[in-house]
Amino acid sequence: MLSLLRRVSPLLLSLALVACSTGAQQGAERGAKTGAVGGLVAGAVGSIFWGGDAVNNALRSAAVGASSGAALGAMQGAEQEKNTRQTAPATTRSAPVYDPAMKVKIGDLNFAASEDLARCRHVSAISKAERAFRLETDPKRRNYALLIEAIAAEESNNTGRANEVYAQWGKFDPAYADRGKARAEALDGVLKLQKVRQEQGLPPLCT
Repeated sequence: MLSLLRRVSPLLLSLALVACSTGAQQGAERGAKTGAVGGLVAGAVGSIFWGGDAVNNALRSAAVGASSGAALGAMQGAEQEKNTRQTAPATTRSAPVYDPAMKVKIGDLNFAASEDLARCRHVSAISKAERAFRLETDPKRRNYALLIEAIAAEESNNTGRANEVYAQWGKFDPAYADRGKARAEALDGVLKLQKVRQEQGLPPLCT
């Protein structure tokens, strides 16, 4: 038993040091942001249909993606600090995480499209949102899918695709028969998307 404790103690000590290191703290924050950013975009864009604060409604209790991202980030940050021996001031700010209920509210495909949108993967976001529109039966989820398509098209300067989405949107929901209103919603979504990127330490604009 004593020999087992002797073998385990150094491991516990090393884990404690990893958890407390500056690199681990910074890495955890970056990792959590990576895990949560798609959910934050989903919440920000979803606020157009479900109301509430565009960004802060998405900052809720822990989600699996953010938690696992934080763990991976902590390990990477600690390893980097060990290799470079460079330190930076520790941060005490908690990394924001998304509301897991948003994924249930908008559906898996729309949620995946939101993650692609956050990462500037516009073609993939449009493809997933198209599938969501075809497969979903809930009108708000289908509206959300069209909004995601329009945001991706507008941000990637795909005017032809954006016009197709607006025409489809007007047929699906009479409230969006006015192309100007539909486009205003999409442009509002682009602004919210870019705000989330910026607040999560990502480039707000896609290059």
